[in-house]
Amino acid sequence: MNLKDKPENTLTSFQLEKMLYLHSLWLKGDNLNGRRCDFTGADLSGLDLTHRNLNGAVFRGADLRFANLKYSTFGFADFTDADLSGADLRFANLHGAVIFNTNLLSAEVFSTNFTKAELEEAAVGRRPYFGGDLPAGCA
Repeated sequence: MNLKDKPENTLTSFQLEKMLYLHSLWLKGDNLNGRRCDFTGADLSGLDLTHRNLNGAVFRGADLRFANLKYSTFGFADFTDADLSGADLRFANLHGAVIFNTNLLSAEVFSTNFTKAELEEAAVGRRPYFGGDLPAGCA
């Protein structure tokens, strides 16, 4: 399910839960019934996505402002052109994620794992207590 053709790119809670369920099947290798989450251009601002496994999901151009993403895993997810400003990424795992031209200003990134993430042209704001594990040259 791709949202780029949906008016206003908004999701109902039923659509979101269905996408997350199909993604969990895809992660388990069920390519017949499962599907990778593709949130391209979606408005996910303010949503609570804590403790979710969204490895490999696509968030290109998505609006994740002020979303609660604590303790979630986004390994090798694509956040190209996404807006994560004000998002809560504490203790999230973004190992190997593509974070190109992404807005992370005012995002909470304490103990966030950015190991091997591709952070290029990302707007990363400094906070008074910045404990995230950013690759060298990205602080």
